[in-house]
Amino acid sequence: MQIIHNTNADSMLGDSLRKLIGQITGKSYLDEASIEAFIKELQRALLMADVNVRVVFDLCARVRDRLKRDELKGYTKKEMFVKIIYDELILIFGEKYEPTLEPRKILVLGLYGSGKTTTCAKMAHFYKSKGLGAALICLDFDRPAAREQLSQLAEKIHCKFYTYNSPSDFLAASLPKSEVLIFDTAGRNALDSALIDELKRIDAKVQADEKFLVVSADIGQAVKKQTEEFDKAVNVTGVIVTKLDGSAKGGGALTSAKTVNVPITFVGTGEKIEELELFDAKKYTSRLLGFPDFEGLMEKVKQLELKEADLLEEKLNFRTFQQQMREARKLGPLKNVLGMMGAHDVPDTILSKGEDKMKQFDVIINSMTKEERENPELLKQDRNRMLRIARGSGTSEEVVRELVGEFNKMEKMLSKIMKNKNLRKQFEGMLKGGKFQI
Repeated sequence: MQIIHNTNADSMLGDSLRKLIGQITGKSYLDEASIEAFIKELQRALLMADVNVRVVFDLCARVRDRLKRDELKGYTKKEMFVKIIYDELILIFGEKYEPTLEPRKILVLGLYGSGKTTTCAKMAHFYKSKGLGAALICLDFDRPAAREQLSQLAEKIHCKFYTYNSPSDFLAASLPKSEVLIFDTAGRNALDSALIDELKRIDAKVQADEKFLVVSADIGQAVKKQTEEFDKAVNVTGVIVTKLDGSAKGGGALTSAKTVNVPITFVGTGEKIEELELFDAKKYTSRLLGFPDFEGLMEKVKQLELKEADLLEEKLNFRTFQQQMREARKLGPLKNVLGMMGAHDVPDTILSKGEDKMKQFDVIINSMTKEERENPELLKQDRNRMLRIARGSGTSEEVVRELVGEFNKMEKMLSKIMKNKNLRKQFEGMLKGGKFQI
C-alpha cells in the first residue's frame, strides 16, 4: 500500500487533515478541551477549502455527538475520533458512482471554461475502455472552434464523430448509431433563457438517459447555484467536477453538489484523456488523508498491536526480530504508519532509507542458518559467520554488523522492560492504547 502524495491544490486540505490526524494520534490523552480544539482545527481546514459554512458546522456537530454517543467495540477514544472524522467526511462528499455499462445517451451540459468538450472525449475514452462503442456529437453551434476541437479529440481516441450545421438540422435528423452517444451541447458565460430553450429542445429530441453538468472545481461553492439552475431547466442526473488537480476549492465544489442531492459522477484529475475518474467518496477521503485504504490500514494497525504484545512473551532472536519487521512492513511504507502515529513530518529521504534498510536486514536474516537465527550469540562471537552471511546476502560485513547492533538495542530494551514490573505495565498499556494506536 503506498501513500498518496497530493501534488494538486487539494493537498492544502489533505495536508491540514493529515496534520490534524497526527495531532490526535500523538496526544497522550484526549480530554474535552483537546477534543474541542481539534474540532476547531477541522472546521478551519474545511472552511479554507471553501466548504459551505453550514455543512462544516453540521459535520462538526455530528462529530461531537457521535463521540459522546457511539461506542465502537475494540476502539480507543483516539481511534473513535479518527474513524468518526473519516466517516463524516465521506458523508459530505457523497456516494460512489457506478455507471451503467450498457447503451446510453448522455447529454453533457456546462458553461464556458468548465472543460465540457474535453470531458466529453474523456467519457468516450472511458466507455470505450469498458468495451462499448462510443460516438461524439457536437451540438455547440455558437463556438466556432468547438467542432474542430471535438473532431480532433475524437480522432485521437479513435471514436466516431458527428456534427450539424444548426440546431434545426440536428432536430430534423435521425440520431447516429452507436452504443454510447455523447452529446456536447453549447455553453455560455451564464445560463440564459436562449440556452435553456435550446437545451430543452435538444433534450426532447435526444431523450437522454443521463444529463451530466460539467463544472470546474475553481468555482467552489458556486457549484450549488449552477447545479440548481441547470437542474431546474433540464433535470440534471449527475455532476462532473473538472480541474480537481489544480484548485484549492475542490472540497467546496464536491460538497456543494451533494447539498443539491445531485450525485458526483466523474472527476477530472488532469489534462490527459485518461485522467477522468469515477467518483468514490471513500477513495477521495482516503486520498485526502494520505492513504488509499484508510479502513484497511486501521485494521492492520490493530492486528500489529497484538503481535507486538507477543514480544513480551516470546524469546527475542533473529527469527522473532525478522517476524516483527515483516509485520511492520505489512502496514505499507513507513510514512503511512508514522503519519497515523502522529509523526507526519518525517523527511522522505529518512523514510526511504529506513525502508531500504529493513529490506536489507530481511535478506541478511534469510542468509543465516536456522541455528544462527535461533541463537544470536553464535553470530556475535564469530566474524567468519558475519562474512559468510554478508556474501550470501549480497551485502557487506558493515551492514551485517549494523543489523546486529539494532538487534542488541532491541534486546536491551526488552530486557529492561521484563525486569521492571512498572515499566512492563506501561509498555503493555502503550501497546493497547497509545503508541501503536491511531
